[in-house]
Amino acid sequence: MNWNPLKKLSAAKPTAAGIWNAVDEEDIEKLSNRLSNIDLMARKIHKTGKRLNDNLLLFNRFEAKLSNDLSDSHLCQQYSAELRTLIEEWHSFNAQCSRLGEDYAFCVQKVVVDPLKRFEAAVNEIRNVLKKREHLRNECVKLNAKLNKLIEKEKTGQNLVKLEHTRNSLSKAEEELKQQNELILREVPDFIDYRINYFQPTLEALIKAQTYFWGESAENYNQHFSLSSEQLGPLSKGSLKEYKQNQMKLLNQISSLSIVEGSD
Repeated sequence: MNWNPLKKLSAAKPTAAGIWNAVDEEDIEKLSNRLSNIDLMARKIHKTGKRLNDNLLLFNRFEAKLSNDLSDSHLCQQYSAELRTLIEEWHSFNAQCSRLGEDYAFCVQKVVVDPLKRFEAAVNEIRNVLKKREHLRNECVKLNAKLNKLIEKEKTGQNLVKLEHTRNSLSKAEEELKQQNELILREVPDFIDYRINYFQPTLEALIKAQTYFWGESAENYNQHFSLSSEQLGPLSKGSLKEYKQNQMKLLNQISSLSIVEGSD
């Protein structure tokens, strides 16, 4: 979303000199463009943070269901004590990791999603100020055009009253526009510069939460699994190749069964 209220008025230049400062106009346009870019990035991170939070909870839920379904299956309960032990330990491991995952998801919500939601609200407040300034700028253009027309009209009593009223309205609108310009040029740069100080603690907290989650998960693994390292060791390239070969042998044996042949 490339939102910039000043672009709408780029063709509506005033005819009278001194209504506003051209340098201020250029600076405000640059600030508006920077704010639009920051807003776009904040919304992307906010959206990704929400998806991360949701997917963490879904991952925990489905993994817990998978291990629970396997634990209750006849395959594990009746046919293989070794497989039953493995799945029971995995199920216990998942239960602990599920709690860790919920804590991690809670941290993501608190250190990423909520802070960025507040940041977006602050950006929206600034955008409202820019919209108000846009309205004032439009009003100045209209009043200036009206004033020029009244100046050219016959100097009747009624026209002189309208002329004075329009001049006063224009003066008031110009003063309010000047105040808005000063407010924007003073506070928006500070807001833009402060975004790093605001977001860096959020990123640090996210990294720490992620590190804690995976560290505790590894520790939990070591505590729950009692099978030997030969059965549950680190998966190297060699062991992965051997694993694939063994799986292919088993699949070939299954495919050779008469009950499987012609099932396609």
